[in-house]
Amino acid sequence: MSIVKLKARAKISLVTTAAREIGIAYANDLAIHQNSDLSGIIGSMNAQETAINVMLNQQTTFTVQDTKDGVRDSITRDLAKAITGYMAIPVEPIRSAAIELDAVFAPFGVSMVDESYGVESGKINGFLAKATTPAMKEKTKLLPGIDLLLSSLAEAQADFETSYVAYEEAMADKKEVSSASALKPALVETINGKLVTLLRALVMLNETQYGHFATVVGQIIDRANSASKS
Repeated sequence: MSIVKLKARAKISLVTTAAREIGIAYANDLAIHQNSDLSGIIGSMNAQETAINVMLNQQTTFTVQDTKDGVRDSITRDLAKAITGYMAIPVEPIRSAAIELDAVFAPFGVSMVDESYGVESGKINGFLAKATTPAMKEKTKLLPGIDLLLSSLAEAQADFETSYVAYEEAMADKKEVSSASALKPALVETINGKLVTLLRALVMLNETQYGHFATVVGQIIDRANSASKS
């Protein structure tokens, strides 16, 4: 029985899927669990697959948070432009209302979008608290579109905060490895250099006991290799 090796160029999703399926197949084949060498390799493979998935989840968390930050940054910039535009209109009470709103906005400033996530959140919340008082609402209702921008900023900030805890946890757990792709070669080597090599030897010694598992592993690797061609 010949088991082909997993292609090193296979996408990371194909590699982790293959590893997960092999792990499940091993767990379901109780007859081969007494082999300590095989169980050790499977344990290493499972740990590597888990580590890659953790890294992928971290990267997803970072991307989601960055996207949400971009939304609130865009609204903040639009708000700053709108205030500046209204202050340039020589019509009362529009101009005076805009000047009062700018007096509230200026201490925080559009530069808050360049601050760290935490600092920016504090400034946005501080600005919104002052810009939405009953007295300020009397002013902002004189400026078409401003109330909508303020409510949009509040919604964007709230949405940002819903996933911020997960982001902080991901940052705290972040490993020195720069990306999940950097972990892939070790997993491929565990499958090819250790698991496949051992299974080839075990099948030669006792095909009755190890043949079924070896066949399943071969099928899993074949699927991954075939998918990597497309």
